[in-house]
Amino acid sequence: MKLKTYSFLFFTAFISLLILQLHNLSLFPPTKGFDAGGHIEYINLIKSERRVPLANEGWELYQPPLYYFVSVFLPDLKAVQWLGPISWLLIGISGFSVFRRAFPSHRFTGTLLLISLPVIIYLTPTISNELFTAALISLSLAYYWLKYPLDNPRHQLLLGLLLDLSLLAKATAWILVLAILIDQLRLRRPVVTKFTLSLPKGYLLFTIVLVASWFYIRNLTVFGNPFATSVDFPQFAITQTPVKRDLKFFTDLSAFTKLDLFRAHWYSFIPGTFFTFFYDGHNIIVPIQPFSKAGALLAVASLPLTLLALAGLIKLLRSQNHRSHIFILYAFLLLAAYIAYNFKLPFYSSVKGSFIASVSLPLVFFYLTGLQSLKPKLKNLTTPYLILYVILVLKNFWLLAKWI
Repeated sequence: MKLKTYSFLFFTAFISLLILQLHNLSLFPPTKGFDAGGHIEYINLIKSERRVPLANEGWELYQPPLYYFVSVFLPDLKAVQWLGPISWLLIGISGFSVFRRAFPSHRFTGTLLLISLPVIIYLTPTISNELFTAALISLSLAYYWLKYPLDNPRHQLLLGLLLDLSLLAKATAWILVLAILIDQLRLRRPVVTKFTLSLPKGYLLFTIVLVASWFYIRNLTVFGNPFATSVDFPQFAITQTPVKRDLKFFTDLSAFTKLDLFRAHWYSFIPGTFFTFFYDGHNIIVPIQPFSKAGALLAVASLPLTLLALAGLIKLLRSQNHRSHIFILYAFLLLAAYIAYNFKLPFYSSVKGSFIASVSLPLVFFYLTGLQSLKPKLKNLTTPYLILYVILVLKNFWLLAKWI
């Protein structure tokens, strides 16, 4: 494909996605979305009482405060929704900064795929700290990858500040801190003595992270749990019917054959997560339907990128590309935390692709790694495939007034 044609297609696809986001933002009510009322309550409490609430005071009041601090400086809730498109762009910038170094010839392919992932699209117009956190974690991941092995104290300082912001946005960021710690210990294991004797340099990153730990120390002091959430208190106990987390729940793939887009998360872990990551299974934008042909096409179209991402992950596991191991560590630790969360709260609402939205950058990195192994003829199909994927995203997520 000629360069001019290639550039035109990707520019058109990006502009189309941007128009989609702006269109959805203009119609999407601020009070709609995952627990929007709870997030709005948090914003209003900070405005009126000028304090950070405690975890036992409200449904979403256990969250770290950064998203809500930023929100109070905005004139109204419609303006708060603009944090979504800004986060969407930051995720795209994070991806592009990595892909142009790792996969120069596929930098636009990777970036376009990243910003067209359904979980990113349907979170964008909502008032929630989910996409905001995913953006900060993506920036932190990208910066760590770019500055690896992180020997420069200035780079440690800047990454520490990014991690501080991430930790003050959502506790999920502790998973990234753990992944980086493991990666640094693995990297420096052959020189333990040197590592131990150079604490100011080796631990600068992790001492900076302590700046954000005040919020978690307060929880530990007040509740005996640094990660206290509202559901830990009887007044906020979830009243949904529990679904047993047994082997069947984690291995049942029948929802794939039925393309049960809107109900899979009620009874199966893998399809439920898939349909809420690569589609809108929790109907944030798309209304529940008996069957959605467009949704089924998008779900099926997401299978090749998933399989190619798995192939890329396996390739990275076998490689000596230590720089990229951070993506593997973070993805596996996030998945482990997500599974543990499902055991803690065995309800349909716990199977939610938005909980792992921050894995989007590693996922696309794995996809591009797998892409390198394809034969030239198959590689040539990736651009038409991606354009088709964007078209399906536009078809499924163009918000209609009658859906509101």
